[in-house]
Amino acid sequence: MSKTGLYTLTKTSAMSLAPKIRVNGIAPGPTIKNKRQTEKHFKKQYYATPLKQQVDVNEICGAVDFFIKNSSITGQVLAIDSGQSLSWQTATPANRAGTGFGGRLIDALPGMNSGLSLAGNISLSGNNSFQSGAATGSYAINANSGVKTIDGFNDDLFKRSFERLMTDPAASTLQTVYGSKIQSAIDAGEFFNSALGQATPLVTPFAGDSFSVAMKRIAELASLHEQLGVTRQTFFVTYGGWDHHEDTLGQQANMLPALDAGAGPARPEGRASGPTLRRASTRGSMSSLMKIVVVQF
Repeated sequence: MSKTGLYTLTKTSAMSLAPKIRVNGIAPGPTIKNKRQTEKHFKKQYYATPLKQQVDVNEICGAVDFFIKNSSITGQVLAIDSGQSLSWQTATPANRAGTGFGGRLIDALPGMNSGLSLAGNISLSGNNSFQSGAATGSYAINANSGVKTIDGFNDDLFKRSFERLMTDPAASTLQTVYGSKIQSAIDAGEFFNSALGQATPLVTPFAGDSFSVAMKRIAELASLHEQLGVTRQTFFVTYGGWDHHEDTLGQQANMLPALDAGAGPARPEGRASGPTLRRASTRGSMSSLMKIVVVQF
């Protein structure tokens, strides 16, 4: 789970489980050497923190003891990281940027896309901040199974309860927003399923690895831009396994051919040129994921 996910889980769990259970979290910095790290690399890592020191395990234990003994504290995340999070270039979990470049790009081109706004930013790797805009968001599609519908909506009890919620004049703001979000998700799912049902099977062969499968799905979606009512799109996919620590360039040289194998055939059929492949920002060699952005023009 991502750091942001754990931060949010701590907060929401604290609210859900109170008053009987308190939930707090600890965000440690460089404490124990990774099995793939050398002593030299680990020392370099903690020397890069403002305090230039390794985190002591006993200090983390002390923080746990502090949380246990203070019955008035819940929903807090304490960073014991020698100040590491202060020097991160990416946003901290508590103060994330509201929008990303992909979202702002589609925001700035409203006249180019006449279809569903979510069709402008499609993610093959779940929700992400890169495609978050002020007026637009992203739509997540599974590379293998395609569109995921709302579970349980075909159940009669769920359907009747939802319909009652949507028509209840006394519904609270939370109920109204929830109902609106669910209906929006249902409508988007039907819209994308309808478009994918019109797709012509791709003739171009793709490899069977996860990245190539994602790129095949992107090629399929890009070929449906007319059905989706868009002429400008971004697609987002992650490709893991880059957490090398040592010999980064050498290891990447072994992995980059997989990117070529997936990106090469991804040109929509019938087009003279394919979509543009870009690598989004990562946190250097310490990042285990490479973020791939495909821009369709």
